[in-house]
Amino acid sequence: HELREALMVRKFLVVFFLLGLLQGCLRQVKSNVAVFHSLPTAKTYGTVFLSGPNDEISNSLEFRSHSAVLGGKLAPLGFRVVDSIENADYLAVLSYAIDSGRQETSSYTMPQRGSTTSYVGGYAVTTDGGTGYKTVTDNTTVYTRQVALDIFDVRQSKDKPTKVYEARATSQGTCGTVTGVLPHIVDAILTDFPGTSGEAKKVSIEWNGKC
Repeated sequence: HELREALMVRKFLVVFFLLGLLQGCLRQVKSNVAVFHSLPTAKTYGTVFLSGPNDEISNSLEFRSHSAVLGGKLAPLGFRVVDSIENADYLAVLSYAIDSGRQETSSYTMPQRGSTTSYVGGYAVTTDGGTGYKTVTDNTTVYTRQVALDIFDVRQSKDKPTKVYEARATSQGTCGTVTGVLPHIVDAILTDFPGTSGEAKKVSIEWNGKC
C-alpha cells in the first residue's frame, strides 16, 4: 500500500512537470483583431513613412525600435519604408498602450508527502508516503495591451491624407511591457493582410516567453 502511494505521487509529479514544460514551450500571444480597410489585394503598394500618433512619441527611442519592427513586417507585404513623408505614397501610424494590470487568482490541488505514526501493540510505527492533498494558490498579474495601426494614402495630399486601413488589436497576458509582445501583436494584425474589411478575428502567435 505504501509503495503504491509513493508511485502514484511520483507519477503525478512527473505528469505535472511535463505539463508545465509543455505549457512553457507552447506559449502564445493571443490577440483580438478588428480590421477595416479600402485597400486592394496587391503584391506592391509603394513607399510608406512610419510615424507615431504625435511628435513626442515619434521622436522617442522606443518608437524607433517599434517602427523598425513594423517596417520589417510591412516590407514583405509590398511596402518600402522611406525616411520622409514627402517621398511616401502612404503614411502608417502606429499607436500602443498598456494598462497597470489586474490580479487573477487560481487554485489547484497536489499530493502532499509526509509521515504518519500509528500505534500497534503499544509500539509506534512511522510510515512515509502520501498524507493527503494540499491546495496551492497562485496570484498572477494580467495586463491588457492595445495596438493600433492606421494607414493613410498621401499621394493626393500630404496635408489631408485619406485613411485606407484601420486595425485595432487587444491582447491580455502576463507580460507587463509593450516591447515584449508588440512584434507578436503586429504579426496578428498583419496576418492575411489586408484581410477582410469589417472582420474581427482571434489570432495566436507563438512567443518565447521573454518579456
